[in-house]
Amino acid sequence: MEPRNVLAGIALLALARRALKRAALAALALTGCSPTVTVVRETQPNPFSAHVRFAVEDFTVGDVRIAEDPTLPATLDEPRLNGAFRSHLAARGLPVEENGFVLRAHLGKGAPRWAAAPSSDDGRLRMWVGVFDAEERPLDQLEIACPGDVYSCAAALGDGVARHLGRRVGVAPIKRAVAPAAATVSRG
Repeated sequence: MEPRNVLAGIALLALARRALKRAALAALALTGCSPTVTVVRETQPNPFSAHVRFAVEDFTVGDVRIAEDPTLPATLDEPRLNGAFRSHLAARGLPVEENGFVLRAHLGKGAPRWAAAPSSDDGRLRMWVGVFDAEERPLDQLEIACPGDVYSCAAALGDGVARHLGRRVGVAPIKRAVAPAAATVSRG
């Protein structure tokens, strides 16, 4: 092999390595900024079928003093909070109606009374969603840490819950028709 070909091969490898590093850094930057929805509890065997429907209750707000918490807006617009959550459930194609399995959402620094042990208790603002059956038995539980805007966090939670329940129900989620706050779902 000629030395010139060897040098060209080495240069090509260095170029490929730099491109791979840039792609990896870009992927980390994109996923690192979005909140992650963590599955805390997942009931087995799967109680959901392809024809299941979900009823969505309004957020409850727990141990949060809005005036004292710098991560919260001066006033919490609860209709906007609920709207962000519900719109992302609907945008992903989750069947939401007046009856069915119940989705309960909670905003606070401490877990709601119905929650299983939280994944961590670091004093950060979090949102939880519990899925309950008609007899009020808890089935699945998801949570998300809110690094910033609570409305974006509620939208990301709705997106993550719809992905999780879409997988459990066996319905492929619809590509998001609503803009920001993509969430990833992780198993806790």
